[in-house]
Amino acid sequence: MGSPAPAIAETLVSALAGEPKKLEGASDAECLIAIKDALTQRAAACDGVVLIIDELGKALDYQSASGGDLHFFQSLADVAQSVSNVVVIGLLHQSFAAYARKRDSSTQKEWGKVQGRYKDFGFNPSADESLHLIGESFSVEDKLKAELLVRERDSLEIVVENFGGHVDALARVLPLDPVAASLLGPLSKRSFSQNERSLFSFIATHERHGFRDYLRVQEEAPEAFSELYRVDRLWSYLYHNLGHVIAASSDSKAWLEACDAVERASLLSGAIYLHLTQLIALFSILGRANKLFASKIFSSNISLQLKNTNTMRGKLRRQFRRLKKNQSSSSGTTSILTMCFGQVT
Repeated sequence: MGSPAPAIAETLVSALAGEPKKLEGASDAECLIAIKDALTQRAAACDGVVLIIDELGKALDYQSASGGDLHFFQSLADVAQSVSNVVVIGLLHQSFAAYARKRDSSTQKEWGKVQGRYKDFGFNPSADESLHLIGESFSVEDKLKAELLVRERDSLEIVVENFGGHVDALARVLPLDPVAASLLGPLSKRSFSQNERSLFSFIATHERHGFRDYLRVQEEAPEAFSELYRVDRLWSYLYHNLGHVIAASSDSKAWLEACDAVERASLLSGAIYLHLTQLIALFSILGRANKLFASKIFSSNISLQLKNTNTMRGKLRRQFRRLKKNQSSSSGTTSILTMCFGQVT
């Protein structure tokens, strides 16, 4: 793939002229002149011109990877404004600056300024809409669906009671755990994600610890779907597939503190300690912007589906106290663990 300018100019000029026009190899400046001339000549004869650039993000990705700039797109906006009844629509999954995340901060700021030449129309599905998208992406046999619904009724009600929403919407995404499912919408909106594309990537691709990987494991298990796709799997999915991306995003500080807390919890005996820490860590990173908070009551109720948390908390306080004596903790790490297991002195 080369510069996007010749392809955009060739398509637009050919459509306006009614015959093919070759602009392969033309410079950005030559492409802009050809576009402006074509628009000016046809403006009087047309009711208007709409230029739709699908997958604009791929063009920005190329410009970023090749060390290019966005002069063409900046000037294209100026050309469109200089001719009557011309609309340029670009479809992309992130902000302009996000595509330059591997470049220096000054370049990211410049790309953000170029985006200011255009008007943003964001598609931000609500939590229920995200659940609907997920639920429509796969189907479950009626018998298994009924079994899961009966078995997970308490978990569904706990999530609805604490976060709102509808039981039916959460039930439709089983065997996704209702807590993990509630976090997928907020996950898709973070700076390191690409909205609905990230949702479908999680559902459809064969990435390690993703949903399809979970389905493969369950189909090979002696008791298929005896457990849901829970928060611990979601944590592993993020850690192994997106950890390096998150560490370079605006969520890097919270992510690194969460990783530290999870690592410390993994030193304790009992999977429930690790599971609960991963739960609080993910809510700390993903939940706040969507007013999803892992309160102690909620965390306890969810954990009681697995094991008695009163006994667990007492044991963990003693073990966490020993950890604090032997290792230094950042304030963020300590706060995550304290949220999980109570104040430890």
